[in-house]
Amino acid sequence: MVGENRFNRIRAADIIRDYGKNLKGELPQNILDKVHVALFDCCAAVRHSIAAGLFYSGNDTSIPFLMRLLETEKESPIVKKIAEVALFRIKPQYPFPREDTLAFASDNINLAIEINDFCKENNKKIFFPEPGSPDIVAVPFFVMVVDRNYIGKSAWEDYCDYSNDDDTPVIIIDSNLKKSMEKYPVRPAHDNVFLIEQWCESELMITLKGLVLKQ
Repeated sequence: MVGENRFNRIRAADIIRDYGKNLKGELPQNILDKVHVALFDCCAAVRHSIAAGLFYSGNDTSIPFLMRLLETEKESPIVKKIAEVALFRIKPQYPFPREDTLAFASDNINLAIEINDFCKENNKKIFFPEPGSPDIVAVPFFVMVVDRNYIGKSAWEDYCDYSNDDDTPVIIIDSNLKKSMEKYPVRPAHDNVFLIEQWCESELMITLKGLVLKQ
């Protein structure tokens, strides 16, 4: 019975994670209240999926629960990393000095973890712009990694208009890069634009390291 219930909880947590990602917004509060309890399940696989679900669709009420998980998680380093990026996405690490801020506009959680680790190693802060918002114009950063399918056409074109007088590096990682070049023909006028497939993590990290060295 214990083993069977464990697998049922894992499946339920996976469903919540996937639903939250597809929702592209906050879960209803009555559901979130239950999700917060499940964040401390005795099974690491459940905690893994629930923390990821909060990355996609948590809100301010998730903050104390994620902070508590960061303090108490001893079994799984990856659960702790997911909880950290979820927390940073919901509760930005203000203030954001331009020279220390890396904007990550994507819902690729695995890449978010890699880039958050990179930021910590290089004394930088990761910032998660909200899709469809003016965040990518309002918050200064030394580089932006962006999936334009995530941030939205209008927000992207507004940024391109804004960046005509700016040469801040932009790394485009659209989920379907070849197809998106037709959908989003507008790009910043400067030359500091890099096109990298999301799955090419090593190329992306090498590019980021090079940009940090140039600062």
